[in-house]
Amino acid sequence: MRRDDDFEAFYQASYARLVGQLTVMTGSREDAEDAVQEAFARASTRWATVRDYDMPEAWVRRVALNLATSGLRRTRRQRAALARLRLPTTQAAQSTDRLAIQAGLGRLPLHYRQVLVLHYGADLSVE
Repeated sequence: MRRDDDFEAFYQASYARLVGQLTVMTGSREDAEDAVQEAFARASTRWATVRDYDMPEAWVRRVALNLATSGLRRTRRQRAALARLRLPTTQAAQSTDRLAIQAGLGRLPLHYRQVLVLHYGADLSVE
């Protein structure tokens, strides 16, 4: 069996099961699919090694879990930073303010967004 056929068969046999497992962990099918897809992409570049493991699916699962966990942590940090950026106003005004802040930040280059969020959201000094 060719290398590509071997990996394709592994992918077809494992993908749905891994997405199901990660969906339970992340609470989001979309996040689970992203993590599993990235884990398979990493496995494909190392397939000559990964296919010889006793349980290649366990390797892909571990990578996907690590990616999903990192994504959840990143989301948590982003939410905390946005929560610190909120102004104390009414609920409707908060939603409008939040959308305006997000829209304004979205128009800035990434470097400037990072600086503003780190200063105002994470309370870091300008230096």
